[in-house]
Amino acid sequence: MDSIFPHRFLAWSGHASLNSSCLNTEFMSPYLQGGFISDDKKLRTLDRFQSNNRFGADLSWQILYGLIPNKGFLRKKNLGWYFHLGSNTIVGAQFTDDFGKLALFGNVPWLGDTLRLSPLGYRSLTWQELGFGLFRNYTSSFLKWNWFLSAQYVSPNEFSFINLNKGELYTALDGANVNLSGDFVYRSSDPHRSFYLNPRGAGFSLHGGLGLQARHWGAQVEVRDWGWVGWNIGSRILSLDTAFHFEGVYIPHILKVDTLFFSNLVDSLSRTLIPQFRYSRFGMKLPALFSLKIWAYVPGNHLALTAQIRYRASFFQIPEFSLGLIVQPHPVVAINFSGRYGGWGRWNGGLEVGFKLNHGWRLGMGTASLDAMIIPHINAGLGGYFCLIKSWKK
Repeated sequence: MDSIFPHRFLAWSGHASLNSSCLNTEFMSPYLQGGFISDDKKLRTLDRFQSNNRFGADLSWQILYGLIPNKGFLRKKNLGWYFHLGSNTIVGAQFTDDFGKLALFGNVPWLGDTLRLSPLGYRSLTWQELGFGLFRNYTSSFLKWNWFLSAQYVSPNEFSFINLNKGELYTALDGANVNLSGDFVYRSSDPHRSFYLNPRGAGFSLHGGLGLQARHWGAQVEVRDWGWVGWNIGSRILSLDTAFHFEGVYIPHILKVDTLFFSNLVDSLSRTLIPQFRYSRFGMKLPALFSLKIWAYVPGNHLALTAQIRYRASFFQIPEFSLGLIVQPHPVVAINFSGRYGGWGRWNGGLEVGFKLNHGWRLGMGTASLDAMIIPHINAGLGGYFCLIKSWKK
């Protein structure tokens, strides 16, 4: 927690997280690995469902190199520059408890019932970015502070958007027919372009922040991924407000979707959906990330207290609040115990460890979901992060 940029630095970091307000770790882990999920695990998951449920994942890495020239950049004292290269993947979803029942157990247990499937939403987005930015340090007798601002060229790779309003599914008492209705919107990036070497559009983003540090307290506010991307003319758009009637269709749960299920739907769906696909350019905002962090040192005890709020727009998150206690048992080791609520999940506890190594190296690693790894049948959350920094004084 230092609000002064080093004279020269190189940083490499990575982050991966997966969380849900309803799907606990004992369900998510075997599902991602293609393993068996027992009915007991499904029932425990079913007990966690609420009227509106969230699920999401975030995967990113970045490399930064920065420098303050001896006379300052553009001859401005303590003004430096940095390059930034990074990649980001974000997935978010929201769904009702009825949709969760259908996903876990199929439609057979709900004969004669109408399941409410909306609001249902899903979004996934992957992009890379290359940026250049400026930063500046300021010091006084009682305060250190800095600012940074960078602009990035964004190369978007993949985007999927699904939104269902007024969605309902009715299965007849004898199971002989199924009625599905809803107001459905689907958008996706060009499926015929390669993932990295042939981008599916172009865009820009801005990152910026301000940090303050006094003797016993500090604060940092930051905005990332504030920008816009445009997708090429091969992007697909589908809007549909209609109803389907299926004869003799059995809908399996999500872990047992087979070719027979799809073959029974192909004729009806293809006649309705394929002619209504439109191919068109469109633009969208990037999911900006806002964060505010404050901390206070406990004099003489090698302790610090932290509080933070984070919010990622447009991907079904709620604001995430966290509190932390940093303990420094040794001058080169710091341990952070944290608790949080929000984002895509509920309550979680985390553990992070940082090391000051020789020759200006620093290493940090940890997880924000340690509790879900220890008690996977109760809580949700997977993932972790690492950060490796090399700094030079001159």
